[in-house]
Amino acid sequence: MKNPFSGVLDEEIQHIIVPTVDLNEIKTLIESDQNIIIEFQGKKGRGKSTHLRYLSYYYNWIPSFELNTDSSAQEILATKSDVIFLDSIHHLSFKERKRIFTEKRIVVYTTHRPRILSWRNINKKRIVYYFKGITSQKLEHIIQKRLVFNNKSDSGNFSYREKDLINKFGDNYRAILTQLYLDYNGK
Repeated sequence: MKNPFSGVLDEEIQHIIVPTVDLNEIKTLIESDQNIIIEFQGKKGRGKSTHLRYLSYYYNWIPSFELNTDSSAQEILATKSDVIFLDSIHHLSFKERKRIFTEKRIVVYTTHRPRILSWRNINKKRIVYYFKGITSQKLEHIIQKRLVFNNKSDSGNFSYREKDLINKFGDNYRAILTQLYLDYNGK
């Protein structure tokens, strides 16, 4: 029996996401003919990668890269697509980021810090979406969506208090969901 707070498969993401930003606005930008840099900025665990994964699933023909310390810009620049999704752009060097921003028409990426120097002097519109903050109501919505999607709306002895979770973990969704996962297993 699947824990409703476990990891989410790509095909499930559209059913459980509670958008922090206006995804329709971002879709309009991606489908435009503009030259644009779209930055998802925030601390770890705030939902940047989840939102990028949703867009990657929705636009499954657009190349998406989950970057790590071994990543380089070569593979990214070799793709024929002029639109790309990059998760964790901080793993690329300044020079690589600048080249990608110059050569690709639309770049949607996640970062913990602003990448101002990487896109400075590049003739592209830059839009930043900030991922921070959480309310009890939003957390309740996230929890309920996960329970309902996993057919667990009648969750038996499982209980939680949104305010307690927020007091303990702040707006770190990843930490909150990890705690809910552990609590659900121990119910």
